[in-house]
Order: sequence, then C-alpha cells, then structure tokens
Amino acid sequence: MLAYETLYIAVFSMVVGFVAGTILNKVCVLLIRQMMGADVALGSEFSSEAVIWTLSFFSIIFLLILLGNISQIRLANPIELLKSGNVGEKEPKTKIFFSILGVLLTGWGYYIVLTLQSPISGMPYAFLAAVLIIAGTYLLFTTGSIAVLKILKNNKNYYYQTNHFIPVSGMLYRMKKNAVGLGNITILSVGVILLLSIAVSLYIVSESDDATYSGNVISEVRLPEETDETEEEIKAKLSELIDQTASETNNTVTGSSSYTYLNFVTLAAGDGFEVTKDAYSMLANESPINLYMTDQESYNQLTGDNLSLDENEVYVHGTGDEYTNGTLSLMDFQFPATVMEDMKEFSIDNETTSLISDTYYMIVDDIETLRQIEHQQKEILGDYAASTNVSTQISLEQGVNDDQEIAFGEQLRSNMKKEDMDIVVVDTRSEAASDLILIMINQVNLFPISVLIAFLVFLIVYVVIYRITARVYYKIVQ
Repeated sequence: MLAYETLYIAVFSMVVGFVAGTILNKVCVLLIRQMMGADVALGSEFSSEAVIWTLSFFSIIFLLILLGNISQIRLANPIELLKSGNVGEKEPKTKIFFSILGVLLTGWGYYIVLTLQSPISGMPYAFLAAVLIIAGTYLLFTTGSIAVLKILKNNKNYYYQTNHFIPVSGMLYRMKKNAVGLGNITILSVGVILLLSIAVSLYIVSESDDATYSGNVISEVRLPEETDETEEEIKAKLSELIDQTASETNNTVTGSSSYTYLNFVTLAAGDGFEVTKDAYSMLANESPINLYMTDQESYNQLTGDNLSLDENEVYVHGTGDEYTNGTLSLMDFQFPATVMEDMKEFSIDNETTSLISDTYYMIVDDIETLRQIEHQQKEILGDYAASTNVSTQISLEQGVNDDQEIAFGEQLRSNMKKEDMDIVVVDTRSEAASDLILIMINQVNLFPISVLIAFLVFLIVYVVIYRITARVYYKIVQ
C-alpha cells in the first residue's frame, strides 16, 4: 500500500512538474527576450536527455523516500505508537557537532561566492557553493537554532525573567517542529530575490542607452601589415566614411571614438606570459589567458584620460587576479609593469571573454610597440595569430530607431568594402540585442541596486501577505 501511494505521488509530481516547467520555461524565455528587445521566437526547445536525467533523479529521490518510510515502519513499536498520544513531547537535544558543521558549511559556501572571480568559468564552484549554503542553512535551522536556544536557557540570569522564560522555552519546541519549513522558506526567499534581481538588472540594462555598448554602431577593421597608410590616416578615412554614411542614410552622428587594440591568447609564465600554440589546444596543462593590448594614445582618446607612460613601460589590469610582478616578459620583450586597477576595459567582447577565462589588459607606450608585438606573435602562432584592429564606436542622434541603425550599419559596411578595408565586424546595438549577444557594460553598481529593489518588492509583498494571514488567524483565535 505504501509503495502504491509513493508511486502515485511520484508520477503525479513528475508529470505536473514536467508540464509546468516546460510552460514556465517558455514564458520566462519570452519575457527575457521582450526585456532585451529581441525578436519573439514561437518555437520551443525540447531536450530528451534533460528530461531523462530529471526523471531519473526524482525517481531516485522518491525511491529513497519509500525506503525511509519502510524502515521507519519496521523499526516502530506498535505499543509505543498507541501510547504516543498520552506521552508529553520531549525537549529537543543539542547537537553541537551538526551545529558547528552548519556554521562551517555556510561560511565555506559564502567564502567561495565572495572569492569567485568568474561566474561562467567557475560554474562548478558556484554550484558547490549553492549546495554548501543550502545544507548549512538546513543544519543551522534544525540544530543551530536549538543550540542557541539551549545556550540562552542555560544562562540563568537571562532565562529566568518574565520576558524571556516563556518565549525561549516555547521556541525550543516550535523550532523542533518548524525548522525544516523555515529553512525551506529562507532558501526559496533567497531564490526569489535573486531571480527578481536578475530580472530587474536585465530590465535596467535593456532600457539603458548603454545596454550593449556605448554607441549605436560599432565597426572593426584590421590594420594591414604592409601599407603606406598610418594608423591615424586609417582612422581619418573611417571618420570620412562615417560622415558620408550619415549623409546617405539621413542620420546625424553625435560622436564617434576609435582606438587600436591587439588580442591573442597566452599561457601564464613565471614573470609574464608565454605565447605558444598550445594555448589554443587541449594540450596545455593550465587555462589560457587572454591579453588585450592598446597604445596609450588610443586609450586616452577612448577614455579621455591623460596617461603618460615611460618608454617601454606598460600598465596592466587583470579582471581576476591583478598582475603582481614589477616586470612583464612577453616573447622577446621585457617591460616595466605598473598595475592600473581603474583601467577601463576595451574591445567589443571584453566582458564576455573575461567571464569565460582570465583576461589581462595592457597599455603600451605607442603604436610601434604594439605592431612589434603583433609581428612577433605572428611568427610564433602562424595561423592562430591575431592582427591589430581599429575599433570605432559611433553614436547617432537620440531617438533613432532600430531600422535606422541597421540601415546605417549596412551602408557603412558597403562603403568600407568599396575602400577595400579589411572588415572584422560592423554591428548595431539593435542587431546585437536581437541575437542575444552578451556585451556587458562596466556598471559595477547595477546588481546591488537591483538586489535592493528586488528585496524591497519582496518585503512589501511578504508584509502584505503576513498582515492578511495574521488578521484571519486572530479572528479564528478570538
């Protein structure tokens, strides 16, 4: 009979959960695409492998529940069960070991979360932290709360007072019964606040002018290895093409900024970075490191700063760990290195890349040094080598719509091809949003604000529900 009951509950729970999960998943995807201004996709993705794993996982859970119930029935004494109604409830025991374990697990989980540098590359650690915090929270509610109340009870000066005696003794028994439920409420509340925070963040970013990148259109071209044109002449030609495109598409350009950068993958070395083909394969024994480099003139034009590097000096900034050596070796180069923690990151995919792997940004003294680094890494990497690119961000007049942005981008691409420019990408903000390309902005205060907003919304809803429930409860009691 118990097996049939568990089977019915398991089948009903998994069927309802599967249907509800599929529907809610599609609804959530549509809401996210709507917030990001992306096209609405009417199709639905279905992973049979994910369904099999999910059903298998919950089947194991229900099997364990069934075995646990059977073992409890076998161990139970029928005579004691008949007399249990006349026996008073026993005071819960203090479990010091599990209380300390709860504190350690919770602390360990939050330590992992606070020290995690990359949420994407560190996804296994984030999952481990979530499991540790959930387990620690349950132990703190079920055993830690009892231990704290027992400590208060053993404090005679505190316990034997009118305002403390009844609350402490009553809480001991209530926590014994309700600890698991309170733990569930706490974990679910944190999950709700987190999801609300993410939703608020997406909404704020999607409504922001900087939702993808600072301009409406971004273009990148490669600097040719052998050319009579200088970097400044190429930037000037780009500026002329931008003005020409604006005239042809009846748009107004309110601003544009160009900068030169070089990006390739390396491996960490004792006093710098090693350039090797192994960084692009699975043969390396360590994770690859992305290097993004620009010259100080481009950086100053991009940010409005006024850096002045000494000859052969470099400024370095790491998205994870900062560079700690006073010198930096790279191939045949040896640079005096200075950490610049407030460096503004550059390149179109900077934030996406820095989430996936460790990234270091470098500012060199001039374009000649940048081109020398480019040529030397091409000799080592061959087909894997990168070229120096000129990236330009273009801002159009306020109120321009998606169609105007796309028309501007297409016309600019056409004009650049006529000039035989080696185009890497020409993309618009609306196209990037419709393709769900992740190009994050340096808005470090965005998520804490979103968490605060989500917490306030959750608090208001919780207080309203509590007041309604309390009013009904007091009516029943009276």
